[in-house]
Parts: sequence; C-alpha cells; structure tokens
Amino acid sequence: HHTVLMADFQTAGRGRLDRTWDAVRGANLLVSILFRVDGRPLHHYTQIVGLAARSALRDVAGVDVEMKWPNDLLARNVKISGILAQAGVGFVVVGIGVNVGWAPDGAVCVRDLAPSSTCMPVDVLSAMLPHIDRLEGLSREELHGEYVSAHDDRSARARRTRCIRGDRHRGRCRRRRSSARAGRVCDLAPHRYR
Repeated sequence: HHTVLMADFQTAGRGRLDRTWDAVRGANLLVSILFRVDGRPLHHYTQIVGLAARSALRDVAGVDVEMKWPNDLLARNVKISGILAQAGVGFVVVGIGVNVGWAPDGAVCVRDLAPSSTCMPVDVLSAMLPHIDRLEGLSREELHGEYVSAHDDRSARARRTRCIRGDRHRGRCRRRRSSARAGRVCDLAPHRYR
C-alpha cells in the first residue's frame, strides 16, 4: 500500500516556489506518504491526500475546510494546510502539513477554529488513512468528480456573478473586497451560478 512518515517538528520544510515552512514540536501534522504509481496522473495523488485531509478534519474536529487549487486547504478563507508532491520513477511522495495546534502568521489552526477539540496530529493522520484508501479505489472519473465537487463548494461560496449587459459579466470575490473583475464569460452553466 503506502509508506507513511510522520515528523514531530519541521525546521526547513519546502513549499511551492521554494517557500520555507516551519512548525513547532508536536503541534501539527507533518507527514509524507509514498505512493507507488499505478498509471493515474500524478496530480491525482495530491488530490487524494487533500480530499482525505478535508474529510479527516471534519471527522475528528468538526472543522470544514475547502480545497484551493492547486495545493492548499483553507478554513474560513485562511490557510490551514499545504500539500506538495515530488515524483520519481514509479513513485510519488506527497507531503502535507496540517495546522492542528499551532499556525504561523497569516494561517489558522484547528485549535483556533474548534477550541474544545482535543484532536492531536496523529488523530488527523489516523482519520486520513481510510479516506486515502477509499479515494485510491475510485476510478479517474469518480475521483475527478469528488475533487470538482469539493472545489465547486468553495467556488460557489467565494464568487457572486451577475449579468451587466449581454455577454459581459462582473464578479466580485469576497476574499478581495476591494477588487472587482470584469470580462467575457465563456461556457457559463446557468444551473451552477447565481
């Protein structure tokens, strides 16, 4: 199946664009999971881990998180987790950090969102593993459907789109209160947006 390596603390973690990531001892879930490549696209493995973490946080702490493409989980529009993958011949290692008991500036942790929760980093990992197994058993189409559904949940709440004139639409993103975007919308599905 998998090889799982959990660290107690991190002093030189690496994120996208060579950003560093540190975590204090015993506070957060810091784990790398080795997957043997089975022919599915490599990005599916990060989706599997992200979806599993999303479900695990709901299961163990009652915290709802949203997927943010390509590799973050957000709670209340603030980062709670980051995911990074590294591939080799026949394998991919997906690393994830989940802020359980501590968060750096600009991020949030489970304890901030659910102060009465007693969950520990190992509890999140233990809850993630069965979800990983289930998600790995899905077909490409089924996994894609779950990922799109998780992403659409976020998109539906984060955007408001209204018609201005003909084929011109304006949307406003709640996260950027001061910025409005205007442009041409292609392939707008009327049943998915208000």
